[in-house]
Amino acid sequence: MCITAHKLVKEYDLIAVEDLNIRDLAKNTKLSKSIYDAGK
Repeated sequence: MCITAHKLVKEYDLIAVEDLNIRDLAKNTKLSKSIYDAGK
């Protein structure tokens, strides 16, 4: 894991992390199937 993190930091200028509220996103009927499929 540490090697992967080191490689990412060296390779990219910016690393961003998002905290998404999956339950609220899934309320959108057009996105819900895709959101739940991505979690599998």
